[in-house]
Amino acid sequence: MVTCLFDMTNLRPYQAAQVSQTREAFKKHDGVFFQMHTGGGKTICFSNICKSARPPVWILVHREELLKSAYSSLKRAGLNPQVLHPKMKDFDPDADIVVAMVQTLRRREYDLSHVKLLIVDEAHLTDFDSQIPRFTNAKRIGFSATPKRKGKQLQLTEFYSYMTVGPSLKELIDMNFLVDCEIFTRSVIDLKKMKIKAGDYDPSAMFGEFDKNIVYSGIVSNWLRICPNIKTIVFCVNIEHAKKVTDQFNQQGVKAKYIVSTMDGDRNEILKEWRRGDFDVLVNASIFTTGFDEPSLKCVILARATTSENLYLQMIGRGSRTFTDKKSFHLLDFGENVDRHGTYSQERTYSLAHKYNPKTGAGIMKECPNCGAYIPGSCKKCDFCQFIYPKTREEIVEEQLKPFREGALSTIVDVTDIPKMELIRKARGYKMGWIFRQMIAKEPNKAKNLIIEYGNYKNYNSAWKHKTLQRLELIG
Repeated sequence: MVTCLFDMTNLRPYQAAQVSQTREAFKKHDGVFFQMHTGGGKTICFSNICKSARPPVWILVHREELLKSAYSSLKRAGLNPQVLHPKMKDFDPDADIVVAMVQTLRRREYDLSHVKLLIVDEAHLTDFDSQIPRFTNAKRIGFSATPKRKGKQLQLTEFYSYMTVGPSLKELIDMNFLVDCEIFTRSVIDLKKMKIKAGDYDPSAMFGEFDKNIVYSGIVSNWLRICPNIKTIVFCVNIEHAKKVTDQFNQQGVKAKYIVSTMDGDRNEILKEWRRGDFDVLVNASIFTTGFDEPSLKCVILARATTSENLYLQMIGRGSRTFTDKKSFHLLDFGENVDRHGTYSQERTYSLAHKYNPKTGAGIMKECPNCGAYIPGSCKKCDFCQFIYPKTREEIVEEQLKPFREGALSTIVDVTDIPKMELIRKARGYKMGWIFRQMIAKEPNKAKNLIIEYGNYKNYNSAWKHKTLQRLELIG
């Protein structure tokens, strides 16, 4: 087990609160998912957790940038992590704390049964699914800004039965921990010509749409018109595309350089030059989607399209960090991504269970409306909080009729217990009108005040309450 004393030093109030929630969740759950938006401070949170957790602790990452970020954060927290990386020859698998590349771990036959705590960074990805079961005796925390899977991907509930949720992007912006973006969009592609491959647009077909002179010149001319001479990052389709976009910027007198996966030595030097301000535009192809932090960045250009909301938010989240005199950042979208996924700061909800696909063989999971735990869809009782699910509408219909007893209706449910009414409504899949009908039928003299109380419970504004009462003819 993990010790119940997590170090709260240097944590923001919302970070400390979520770490405490995670600690409490471990009393009932072996796997907890820690959702916090890009820029909210996930790495700082898990570094504080590691500082007071019972060793050994392992942290799994899938990218070199994330490995460096985790290592640096742990060092700042006063820890001395070992690193598992293909270039590291001296490695002690029994070290108190380890940061490991998951690709390297797949090739090593270590006995990991002694590990007490496993932390998975970017845990929504499937890269870690085959390795998590090797940590047979470890508690698990999965960190991600976007806990969302789809299609044939394994359910996150295979590894995590509870999720703590951090502040929304809007809340982080309102608290001045992130900045919002100014959005500029332009349709330059024909989505009908781009087939879906492995869950996203086929890179070859996408490159065919973006590899046009009018598109290249449009990217640069719009940047020059809207936000010239500011630190900018460009996300491209592939390596060839990144090189051509870089050439177009340079041809129009804007100094730009690219970083792609095939580079090695020059990569860090180019990044240092860009951070120093030696040039404005840094172009990449799927390199800086995670584990990259440059607060002075003021413009994100999406010169590609994606069906993945996760990837979309990861890319534009690079510009959201606060910096001196930085009120917002610019988003230049050339791939119709905003139309597809919405604005950066709009409200989003996440779940550990995604829509069931019969082809996957994965079981249907549901979220307990009382405690938030994820349990098999067929369960009538939550194993974590003992909540008993009310019968569904279908189950009620299928039951045999019973003799009516005078006064029976009044004992079915206490309509003055608003939280319980809401739990029953959600569990049975009823619409909100069911609650109103129950209130009017059972407490006609109190119905008006009960509906107002329900509106307060749901944090609805006064306009909603007034309109609802008028519709129900409870006021004139």
